[in-house]
Amino acid sequence: MKVTLTRVNGRKVIGSNDLVYCNTKYHSPYLAVISADGEMIWQEKIYSGYGKRRSTYYSVEKLMPGDHIQAAGGSGGSKYPFKGRVISITDTEIEVEQLSDEEFSNVLAERQQTKTKNTQTTTTAQPAARYILNSAVITAPGCYDYRLISVDAAKEWLSSSGWKSTIGYQETADALRQVTGIEIPVDRMQITMNTGDEALVFRLTTRINADDKGKIGIDWIKENSEIGLLRKVEA
Repeated sequence: MKVTLTRVNGRKVIGSNDLVYCNTKYHSPYLAVISADGEMIWQEKIYSGYGKRRSTYYSVEKLMPGDHIQAAGGSGGSKYPFKGRVISITDTEIEVEQLSDEEFSNVLAERQQTKTKNTQTTTTAQPAARYILNSAVITAPGCYDYRLISVDAAKEWLSSSGWKSTIGYQETADALRQVTGIEIPVDRMQITMNTGDEALVFRLTTRINADDKGKIGIDWIKENSEIGLLRKVEA
């Protein structure tokens, strides 16, 4: 299957219905890449238009040949997500091979088994510190890894060991609380991340005027934000 790429806000994207039909009235659109350890890496969603005329697109900027992907699909109460593998991608076109449920499940199971074996044979160092940020800011020189995560993954992260909030605006803290169900304190503390430190990032995806900072409503923030995980992997 070949899909023509378009550009929205300067990014290469495909429409939410390009791989499989997804009725957004009943199903939340998503595009995910299966990581090497069998986890979903959610790709950025980009919106165009407003209200009933709003269209949903998936960014394909980070996709590479060989990636296994899954996209939301369904109508009414039925779900039939697209599952496949990226064959090639250029500036104008992406080619994907659709896989059966069995083929895709085998890939997923194999990667999860590999993760389990690695977990049993290696000791993973716990992050020295954990923060909540309102942007994927680089606090000190080094190599960082940043990837989008789902709301469920964010809830799990917040429910585990201790963290410190650096969210500076009450509206942002309230929006993240409404999304995750976990109380987020407001604190304008300055931090410096060291190797191994992690930060949950609740980031606005739309620029706002300087005069409007601190005045934006919670619903607007929820509609124009993303959640990601930032980790410093090397000094």
